[in-house]
Amino acid sequence: MSEIEIDQKMDRILAMLIQLFLPNKDVFNSREAGLYLGLSAGYVCALSRQGKFPSSRPNNGKRFYEKSVIYGWAISTDRVVNAPTSEAEKMSILNPERG
Repeated sequence: MSEIEIDQKMDRILAMLIQLFLPNKDVFNSREAGLYLGLSAGYVCALSRQGKFPSSRPNNGKRFYEKSVIYGWAISTDRVVNAPTSEAEKMSILNPERG
């Protein structure tokens, strides 16, 4: 297995672990907010910079996203909160090539 394949699998495992812990968090970073909503972190950041996505940026530092606020945003824009619920969905994060 190549180093790139290992890195890709580690990224998928990290994404799955983050999703498992998301229900216990009240404030997300960009990556977590993206995973929670089924969006990429880059898209979340872009929407935030444009003022189209609710975020806070204390002291002009890193952006943070309150779970309850972004959930309200998702509901108001007809977005579906995207979190794997079945074992098959969780495994598809680890092995997307298997569908």
